[in-house]
Amino acid sequence: MDLPRITNGVTIYLPVMVEEAFLFMGDAHALQGAGEITGNGIEISCDITFSIQIDNLNLGYPAGEDSEYLFTIYNDKPLEKALRIATNKMFKWLITHHSLTRDQAGILMGQLVNYEIGNIISNKYTGVCCFPKSALINF
Repeated sequence: MDLPRITNGVTIYLPVMVEEAFLFMGDAHALQGAGEITGNGIEISCDITFSIQIDNLNLGYPAGEDSEYLFTIYNDKPLEKALRIATNKMFKWLITHHSLTRDQAGILMGQLVNYEIGNIISNKYTGVCCFPKSALINF
């Protein structure tokens, strides 16, 4: 999912679809532009410290959060399909886990969503829908 947003301090939610699943961390990038258009970032070796917790969010799709945003991730082609599905997943997350009504989620998303592109070089493109956590303070 080569995505610059996934960095130090980020929480990632990954669905586990099978028992005894493995987790692959992939390669580390010191820097990567949006879209990873050349097929790689500035690849580096690194030591990664992480923890795993079982979370009962049951989102069913990759998502995450950092200090500013909730974000949903989807991989597909064409890019607009990946972004549309990531947007639909964010809408569902806001309704099911943050107590927003459909109208509230739609209005807020229409004004506040930011999109990011993680990868457009692979077989499937990475579209990311970012929603500011500050908008959830009153909900």
